Amino acid sequence: MASIENSLKFEAEVEPGKIRLITSGGFVRAYNHSAWLFYCCISKYKVIRKFSKVQQKDVYFLGFPVSKLLELINGRVCENTDFGYDITLKPDEVPAEEGYEAWTREVPEEAASRADASATPLSGKELESAVCRKIREFPLETKTPVETVVFLSEMRKLLIGQGVGA
Repeated sequence: MASIENSLKFEAEVEPGKIRLITSGGFVRAYNHSAWLFYCCISKYKVIRKFSKVQQKDVYFLGFPVSKLLELINGRVCENTDFGYDITLKPDEVPAEEGYEAWTREVPEEAASRADASATPLSGKELESAVCRKIREFPLETKTPVETVVFLSEMRKLLIGQGVGA
């Protein structure tokens, strides 16, 4: 899985009129400008806005299973790259650049629903109970597969990091 920093670096290098998708396991993600283009031109998938402590700015992304890619490209050129895929948009479908800034203001900030080890000073059975509660409260029906996998991975890391389970 590419780090957020590397994914954003790959995203920054994309040519105009292209959507850069970064693969991670069986999923792909589009970040920032590519997420905007994907949302505007291909499919209105849920976009997540999350503050990156490393980047010190908001990061926008969406994701979906690689298996959906073929049906989504709909006749567009899709090239396999070292980090995933580049989709070339048709010239008449590329939106005006000023739309990106307006779009970023409309994306709601993701609620801090994921466990953060520094914010959860629990241990043992209390920690297990808190994680179980977070899993029960996780709105699975409104989350994408990528969000679900990330959430469960973070729960597992939290438990392992605190010496609970294996």
